[in-house]
Amino acid sequence: ELEMQLVHDFAALAAVSAAYDQEMAGIVLRALSQEPAEGPFGDLLARLAALAPAAAPAVPAQRLPSGNTP
Repeated sequence: ELEMQLVHDFAALAAVSAAYDQEMAGIVLRALSQEPAEGPFGDLLARLAALAPAAAPAVPAQRLPSGNTP
């Protein structure tokens, strides 16, 4: 549980940083594209996509765990 929270905290901080810095955005996109959809980052992406449905099409469906497509 703690590990998952730390992963989510790190990813959230990286996402906020990426929103304001194009270089960081590229790093985050490359890192997340290598993560499995069933992993903790995939879980976080699915949760974030549910909060922002207008932005969800930018998240490739294959990156979302099954059952969480926008």
